[in-house]
Amino acid sequence: MTSKKQAVNSFINPLQDIECQYKKYSIVFRPDTSVQYNNTENRYNNQVLCRFLIQGTAYMPLFGLIQKEEKRKGTNSLPMFPLIIPKTKGRPFGIIPGENFAKATNRGDVDVGFTMEMQASLGKVSNPKIIDNKTGEFIEVVVDLDVGDSLIVSTVSGNKYVTLIRDGSEIDMLKAVTKQSTMSLMLHVGSNDFTVTAASNPTNLESVLTFSPLWVEIQEAEVY
Repeated sequence: MTSKKQAVNSFINPLQDIECQYKKYSIVFRPDTSVQYNNTENRYNNQVLCRFLIQGTAYMPLFGLIQKEEKRKGTNSLPMFPLIIPKTKGRPFGIIPGENFAKATNRGDVDVGFTMEMQASLGKVSNPKIIDNKTGEFIEVVVDLDVGDSLIVSTVSGNKYVTLIRDGSEIDMLKAVTKQSTMSLMLHVGSNDFTVTAASNPTNLESVLTFSPLWVEIQEAEVY
């Protein structure tokens, strides 16, 4: 029993955040103290059991999804008849439209931040921009993306950043965000209408929106 208590003590400490999971939901908390053990040990099926208490504080007292929501912009196929592929130019078989993330629905209890990954998959792109069509707020980053580059924008509370992924390297691009932009862009409760565009070649962008709704209580939360 002593060795098992030592293992629990080494795992639970007030300097480390812990994620508590229930079904498909999770909440992060930090223990207030070390583990508190009951002085009485019980026997059950020839095993010795000891009750213990882990008490902590969730500084973000809301439950989120273990598996975050993800919305992608689809690729529309193009007509291929007659199938003639120029030798020097090639021919596109599909195109990613500049459509809105109108179906991004936040089913939680509060507004939440999100992560938007924008990849220049079909060609070069200049100055990607995320627009909330309902409020007019936006985030614009002054950067030229080469084919294969990805720009990741996070507005999650406590974890806001803008990162360029190029040739496997990460580059901080927070200073490239325009002064007119707002990094407090949120997914509001209910339906949202966002557009991902760019100053040039917006149809070359492939975008992925990732977020987690947050609930005050989860016993009656909607099951997806």
